[in-house]
Amino acid sequence: MDTGSGEILEGGETPETSTRQRAAHWLEFYERLIAFESEILTTMQEVSSRLSTEEARAVEITNITPMPALIAAFKLRADVWREVA
Repeated sequence: MDTGSGEILEGGETPETSTRQRAAHWLEFYERLIAFESEILTTMQEVSSRLSTEEARAVEITNITPMPALIAAFKLRADVWREVA
């Protein structure tokens, strides 16, 4: 499986050298992380809607805008582990 996993996964463990049990562990880890980060994003969006325009823009720039890319990266990692698990 040539997924480029070395480029998107962290640490020394890779899908190529992992057991199904370890892959299931990492898949669960990333799925929980995705859910957690998605909840944070939703909360930030809700809170920022009650802020002043200037405050909301600051939250948008520093916190909300980068979050979808982070979640997408975690989804890619989960997909790699899903193939092994």
